[in-house]
Amino acid sequence: MRFTRVLFGLALLSFVPSLAMASIGGNAFPEYNSAGTGTVVNTTVDLIPLTSTVSGNVWGLQCVFASGTTVGTDNIKFYVDGSAARTIQVTGSSYPQESNAAGQWFTGWIPMNIAFTSSIHVTLDNTPQGNYEAVAVNCFISWGKN
Repeated sequence: MRFTRVLFGLALLSFVPSLAMASIGGNAFPEYNSAGTGTVVNTTVDLIPLTSTVSGNVWGLQCVFASGTTVGTDNIKFYVDGSAARTIQVTGSSYPQESNAAGQWFTGWIPMNIAFTSSIHVTLDNTPQGNYEAVAVNCFISWGKN
């Protein structure tokens, strides 16, 4: 019987480190940031400036690309807990355009659940990618810190 209790206790304790590493969004203070690049090519702007000694979550991202016939691709770079960049590419033409076909391209909210335990830094990089030009883009990010 004692062995069973010890085994159960050890099993329970094995979950404690993973729980400590998780950042539960329900306790986070919500934040909402936005940034835009304008039409300046090779521009990098902060969506979330570098934070330190804070934990939390990134919950979602949305971008609006300028109207017109050329649509750009932008890199969103996530630096989680001081790590190297984790990059996603957002291409305006992959998302719906306003109904007049000359309007803006809108990604809608791209859901995420990126937990960080010590720091977060998110940038919007307006460097031309492949066959796409860099165009004016505004991005919005929803996040929270504990």
